[in-house]
Amino acid sequence: MRVLFFVGLWCAQGNILFFEGALLKKVLPQVRQLCRGRRHVSLVVNEILHDRLPWREIPDGVVVHRISLSDIHAVSGGLRDRQADLYREPDSALSKDLATYFGNVIADAPDVIVARETPVSSALQFIETTRCA
Repeated sequence: MRVLFFVGLWCAQGNILFFEGALLKKVLPQVRQLCRGRRHVSLVVNEILHDRLPWREIPDGVVVHRISLSDIHAVSGGLRDRQADLYREPDSALSKDLATYFGNVIADAPDVIVARETPVSSALQFIETTRCA
């Protein structure tokens, strides 16, 4: 089973590190637990969170997708939080642009997506679309 954890990429409440607490205290323990069950686990984070990860605590084999701030800016028009926009307009050009981007970044479509602190429809809308691309 392939499990992908998605942590918000944009600045939330004006802070690019807003999701760091959830990542360290909630997501990483879940990643470690799933790895014990021999599942293929991957994680999507922005480059700032990527660079702050406690790498010694991440099990071997976990694929971490580092999304650069310049890519986030290029695909979504900036770093401001776009999740509400995606929630309101799930079929928008932004959603399609993100689907294309993630289709190129994530090689294997996950069986399960765990979206932390993000509206489910916004995160799953564009990541799930990569399965059909």
